Amino acid sequence: MDVNQTKYHLVSGENDWLPLLAARTDSRLWWDNESQSVLLAPQGICLPDLSESGGLEISDRRGSCFDHYGNVYWIDKEEKSIIFRPYATPDQSKTFWSVSQLHTVCDREGKPGDFKGLATDDISSTPLLRGLTVTAQEYLVAGTHDPAGLLVFDLHAGGPPSRLRWPEKVPFEPYDLSAAPDGGLWILDRGINSGISRLWRMDRFFQVMPCSGLYDELESAATPLFHPVGESPGQRSARLFPSGIRLDLTIPLPIQEPVAVESLPDGSVLVLENGIGAFNSVVHYFRNGLAVDHVSLDEQVIGNLLSNPHIFGHDMVFKSSKAGAGTDVQGALYISASNGTQVFEFLLLAGKEQLSLTLQPPLLPMREYSGKALIEFQNTIYYDFKERWLPVTEQPRRRFLIQGELQGLVKDGKEPDCIWHRLLLDACIPEGTKVTIQIRTSNHRDLLSTEPWQEREPDLYLRKDGSEIPFHRPFEKDNFHSPGVGTWEVLLQNARGQFIEIRMVLQGTGRATPYIRALRIYYPRFSYLAHYLPSVYRDDTQSGSFLDRFLANVEGLYTSLEGRIERFEALLDPRSAPNAYLTWLLGWLGVIDDPAWDAQRRRLFLEHAELLYRWRGTQIGLRAAIRLSIDEYPDATIFDELKDSKEYRLGTLGGHNIRIVEQFLVRRLPGIGKGDVSDRTLLRFTLGKEPWAPSHGPNALHQMFRNFLTALYRDPVTTITDIDTIEKIWGTSPDQILFPPTLPDSEAGARDWMHFTRDIIGFTYAPVTTEDAPFFQEFLARRYRRIKLLNMAYGQTDEKGFNTISLPAELPHVQQALVDWIEFVSLAVPIQRNAHRFKVLVPTRLGELPQSRDRRKARVEEIMKLEKPAHTDFEVGMYWDLFQIGTARLGLDTSIGEGSRFTALVLGENYLGQAFLSASHPWCVENRTVTGRDRLTTDHTWRK
Repeated sequence: MDVNQTKYHLVSGENDWLPLLAARTDSRLWWDNESQSVLLAPQGICLPDLSESGGLEISDRRGSCFDHYGNVYWIDKEEKSIIFRPYATPDQSKTFWSVSQLHTVCDREGKPGDFKGLATDDISSTPLLRGLTVTAQEYLVAGTHDPAGLLVFDLHAGGPPSRLRWPEKVPFEPYDLSAAPDGGLWILDRGINSGISRLWRMDRFFQVMPCSGLYDELESAATPLFHPVGESPGQRSARLFPSGIRLDLTIPLPIQEPVAVESLPDGSVLVLENGIGAFNSVVHYFRNGLAVDHVSLDEQVIGNLLSNPHIFGHDMVFKSSKAGAGTDVQGALYISASNGTQVFEFLLLAGKEQLSLTLQPPLLPMREYSGKALIEFQNTIYYDFKERWLPVTEQPRRRFLIQGELQGLVKDGKEPDCIWHRLLLDACIPEGTKVTIQIRTSNHRDLLSTEPWQEREPDLYLRKDGSEIPFHRPFEKDNFHSPGVGTWEVLLQNARGQFIEIRMVLQGTGRATPYIRALRIYYPRFSYLAHYLPSVYRDDTQSGSFLDRFLANVEGLYTSLEGRIERFEALLDPRSAPNAYLTWLLGWLGVIDDPAWDAQRRRLFLEHAELLYRWRGTQIGLRAAIRLSIDEYPDATIFDELKDSKEYRLGTLGGHNIRIVEQFLVRRLPGIGKGDVSDRTLLRFTLGKEPWAPSHGPNALHQMFRNFLTALYRDPVTTITDIDTIEKIWGTSPDQILFPPTLPDSEAGARDWMHFTRDIIGFTYAPVTTEDAPFFQEFLARRYRRIKLLNMAYGQTDEKGFNTISLPAELPHVQQALVDWIEFVSLAVPIQRNAHRFKVLVPTRLGELPQSRDRRKARVEEIMKLEKPAHTDFEVGMYWDLFQIGTARLGLDTSIGEGSRFTALVLGENYLGQAFLSASHPWCVENRTVTGRDRLTTDHTWRK
């Protein structure tokens, strides 16, 4: 209700509009899911037949199919060979197999396990190939005529096909094949010669299933000629064969001319029929071997949606979209027209006992369709263009009906003689189109239909200030750019009665249509005349009515202003505030609005500002601020770490999270060990050799240093050490060199010293210079407090104060002094140099360009300047989120997810290092036993 306590009824969304449209069988209106609006029904276009032949014949059909790798197969024009076009070379077709190769086919007639000779010379004629499909287990199956049967090609194992012969007493003329979801297939037998059309079902072992419950008798029951002496002869049972589903005997509608079969995901099946002399096709629905329902593609289904309300089909294919309620199947059924010019799309909903088909408006033309088949691969429909297969593509040529109306919208005013106030539409009414409103009212719902429609209400007008609901923007997130987009209003005239029925008439131009998204009708009318003026102004009925309607204009203006004032708090809530107010709300928090932020990021910041400010400057706070700015699709999960900091520790979110590395924590590791690939320093391994320790004494370290220099300056070919160079650098012979505790002054000596301390010594040894002397004095003062205690610990020193202590020229020989020095260079100095410094490592995205990566890095740097503690210093780097030894943390960065590189490598589509080689054929085949990959169990469950 509004500020005047005036209520309103709302009609909005699919649940409100669809029942109104479904109640009228002749409705000329349409519900559009994309725009969530009611509009004039789109009118499909029937393309004329431009060929001289007059359309396609049933003999033009050829079995066609895709395999799981995208290779397409079809039967040639002579029906003697199977042609295929490889996925890698779509412009080159080759012969896959020909009936001339039948001398290599092994006959599989008879029971499994029977021994038979190789059929080489018993073929009196070469069969014709009709019908083709690839099953879910990668078997290519082709139907044969004369003799009747099937050819089964194992695309997984390769080799010649297996031949399945049909019993001679059972008529079998395969025409169309469709793979079933369980690995079996459906076979359409048109029965042209036998006069009996059937639907056969085979399981994944290519055994005929008794789906109809009927059987053909191959051999009658008989008494055997031989039997044991003294025993009565037994009766040999008859040999039966499943007879399939007789299509010409289906109830309630026999099928006379079936032309196509298509399997559905739940195991049910569709059959397309073109009746003799009929003008339209019929789609029959079978479930569990029974004909459940059928839909005729005539004016009853097509209605006004097509200029020619009859569709005569040539082939069909189904594309699944999603599962409906319960066991229902929902998807799109595509039927190619018999004239070969276009494909019709139907929305299919198949339940347990009903099939529903709704024609969709897209225009799907075909160019020179030769009529082999419609086939589907990876949710794309293809048709044959000579020897090529092209995707069925929509041509954007939308046409709409000129006029349509919606009535039956009845609302209750809750009290007798209710005065209905105004009606508003959130709609797009382009120029040239129109929406007309008519109403009728009554105090009794049953009498509404007897009341006449009142004279046409005034024309709708577009409100300049938008919706009457405060801060409501009905089209804010849509792409409607027409001048007629907004909230349209009409003030109802003389609408008095408890119940009201509304009729809307939509008028279009054929190319444009109104879009009605929501309807609101207010009741009862709040009258300024009744509430604020004396009763004398209402004495005269005619003038009082005029004055009441005149003041209603002012009331509408003030109600809108008062509503905004009343709902001002909506502007303070980031969930309800319009986008234009988000910058204003950010200003309340002292935040400078980032132009790169979208509305979603601004709302997330405002909703979680308290958490961000509370944790500002901490690791989890910094990570949340960075993710809010650079995540591609930010959501509230960014702030989960702030809500429960005990549960979410550093790195627990895996490699997809921002990594903040405090330098003093990883002072012992090179950068590559913490994910920073810019630092190429190798990790140190000391396996098999004990590293030096202060307990070993300084002489052991001196000897290690000498051995290092001798090996460093030894010629690898002559194995002779360059003693002259060593003496020149260190000023003495190699056997007299002592390891200097501080960094040498000479450049060459410093280089060798750094090499030794970094890669050989086995622990962190920081380079110390004279500049570090005050810190060394402070280190000893903190440890010993009094100089007397230091002298007692060292034994041979007589220092007067800590400020007089200098850096050692040689490694101390006193054990305690040596321990203090090593702890100073390996712990105190690294910690002091890395204190208050950290590095932010940002994951890179798969396939990200360098320019995009640099922009994200710059954004992170700007955020860190604003959010980091003032006394700290930082740098920003990138790290790869992938499983590579030395650059990822096991269990944290090696998790497979959206940011990982665990994708199959496709030549020409991936970068090296961003994908892996997928398992090749046959190792990638599912539901098949592969030698070397699968292990047979002792209970032989693999046979099931």
